[in-house]
Amino acid sequence: MKPHQQDPAVVALAHPAHHAIIQEKIALMLTYEVTLVVEEEWREAVADYMRHRHIPDIFDTGCFIGITFEEEEAGRFRTRFQARAKVELNRYLDDFAPDFRADFLEHFPTGVSVTRSIWWQLGEWK
Repeated sequence: MKPHQQDPAVVALAHPAHHAIIQEKIALMLTYEVTLVVEEEWREAVADYMRHRHIPDIFDTGCFIGITFEEEEAGRFRTRFQARAKVELNRYLDDFAPDFRADFLEHFPTGVSVTRSIWWQLGEWK
C-alpha cells in the first residue's frame, strides 16, 4: 500500500453504516452465547455436566477458539463460545449442535430454560 492510501478496513471501521464492508474486509470475532436458568435442584448437576462433559466436548469440535463458563448467581449460567468467523459457528450449528442439544435434553429434560444469541465484536480495549 502506498503511504498516502488508507487501508479499506480502517476506512470501513470509521463508518458504522458500512457494517457489510467491515465484515467483508476484516475477520470480526463473534461470540455465541448460551444462557441457562436452572432450577435449584438441578444447579450442581448442570454445572458439573457443563464443566466436565458438554463444554470440553464442544471445544473438541475445533469450531471455537475459546469458551468461557460463568455463573451470575445460583442457578443462572452463561457460556460464551468464541469463533473467529461466522463460517465456524455455522459449522458448529449445522454439524454438531443438534447432537449436543439432544444429549443435554436427555440429561436435563426439565428444570432448565435455555436462550441463545450471537454477538459480533465491534471493538476491544485491553
